[in-house]
Amino acid sequence: MNLRAAVFLLVVALAAWPAINEASAVRVTTVLEEMDKSWQTIDDFSAVLLQQQTLTVDGTPRFFAGYARIVKPRAFRIDSREVGLRAYYDALDALEPSGVIGGASDEIVWYDGDRSHHWYRYRPAEAVVYREATPTSPIYVMLGALAGISATTAMELQENFNIDAPKTVRMLEQDCYLMRLEPRRGRSADFKYIDFWVDRKYYLPVRVKMKQDTAEVETYVLDPLLNRQLSARDIELRVPRGVVVREREALLGDGTAGREANQ
Repeated sequence: MNLRAAVFLLVVALAAWPAINEASAVRVTTVLEEMDKSWQTIDDFSAVLLQQQTLTVDGTPRFFAGYARIVKPRAFRIDSREVGLRAYYDALDALEPSGVIGGASDEIVWYDGDRSHHWYRYRPAEAVVYREATPTSPIYVMLGALAGISATTAMELQENFNIDAPKTVRMLEQDCYLMRLEPRRGRSADFKYIDFWVDRKYYLPVRVKMKQDTAEVETYVLDPLLNRQLSARDIELRVPRGVVVREREALLGDGTAGREANQ
């Protein structure tokens, strides 16, 4: 083959590459629809959550370990506590979270749509239950969607957010799709972007990372268990008598909230 023929073939190949790449790429709508289809087969879900919160200007992180349980159609609970840096990374590196989920919970988040349309956050050390509106923490929102609490469609997501084409990556030793979600211009949101990884088998969350102006919250989902015949009664929040209930406007990713009033 002479040089002119070789150059011609290279030009043809480069011209065709975008069309070939586009044809082989996974579409956002396809992944979102597959998530919805797969989640319809799930009756209950349990998993360990490891979360790192960097909420201050100086960038000092805090680390948390929790145990999440959901029961469809609308029951949701997370028991969590703060852990040390070393314990957090040991669990993440080894993918073995049993050493960090034992012990008393610092906080319990609970929702049961059949009994109430509020989220409840119980802090035993304060002897207070906070009754709150829908949370904005992305892992709660995503797991809440899995529980059937919200029903945002693929079309609605794409109307409100720019979503990058899914990338095929490895995360926590699993084949995943990675997508970035950014608010469209003119749409209000409490974040700059959210990256989320879903596994390619059950389309369950594996990692969720939210970036705000000066804050970042990153959550890993380990040891998921499906369809273990949990009931809403199994995860019901029970608190001692005499605990104060207070109302707050919103449950934010950094644990802060707006108006608070004794009930």
